Amino acid sequence: MRTWAEKSPIHVCADSTISCLGGQACAREEGIRCSYLISYAEIRFARGQCPILLKILPEGKELKRIMKDEQSPALPPVEAKDYYAVMVHFYRGELGRIMIWRQRLDVTTNWAIVGTTAMITFALGSVDNTHLIFLFANFLAYLLLTIEARRYRYYDAFRARVRMLEAHFIMPVMMRNTVLLQGDWKKLMAEDLLLPSFKMSRLTAILRRYRRNYVWIFLIIAAAWFVKIWIHYPDSHTVRGFISALAINHPLPAEVFWSLFALCYLVLSGLTVGAFLMREHSGEFQAKAMRRKKWMK
Repeated sequence: MRTWAEKSPIHVCADSTISCLGGQACAREEGIRCSYLISYAEIRFARGQCPILLKILPEGKELKRIMKDEQSPALPPVEAKDYYAVMVHFYRGELGRIMIWRQRLDVTTNWAIVGTTAMITFALGSVDNTHLIFLFANFLAYLLLTIEARRYRYYDAFRARVRMLEAHFIMPVMMRNTVLLQGDWKKLMAEDLLLPSFKMSRLTAILRRYRRNYVWIFLIIAAAWFVKIWIHYPDSHTVRGFISALAINHPLPAEVFWSLFALCYLVLSGLTVGAFLMREHSGEFQAKAMRRKKWMK
């Protein structure tokens, strides 16, 4: 439920940061209470993103004056033990978040496997069952691929935070080397908490999930389609007979079927080429890991 700012003639809902950066002004009256926006840079960014906020957000000297007037009292200094405690809880929270998104990735893959298996079983169950279901299986698998790619982008965004904490905070603490705690990682983490962003494009996510999982699902669908035509249509044992068998035993007009067929495998061919030409991303694990005997000591 939205709560409204008090003690100010200018009101805005408490989640104005999210709403304004999304391009929707949520102010009931003209203007905005600047204490709900975290920094001067963020307000400037919001004004540039939303044409409505361009009219209602203050700028320049007036903006700085309002923020100075509404500046909250200085917080007491954070002790070292409190800082480490907060960072540990933050790490645990982010780790739990990426585990949830990892499970959602597995669920989407399971949907694709179960749906594909059911369609293949139905199509191969009888000669009277149309082979057109394999075309629908390809479209279903592609739909689930796009859904999984979207979830993978969220997983990768939160995974990047966890890896940054492990590499720049947990490891230096483990090595008892405070020099390793220095660097710009705190600034980068703070900026990502202020304005969360994806670390990869949608196309990159699709290509990665396709190369890891879905290429095998599409290959199984194609192989099952070939077996269906080869077994249930005796005249399909030649190239011309195989092409003729593809055009029969389905309710679609020939032009529509061949258009969908060409579109489907044109997209899959593009995904295959793009996925295997894409530069390999250095993930969490490397091929040359620490030797096993070092762990056995």
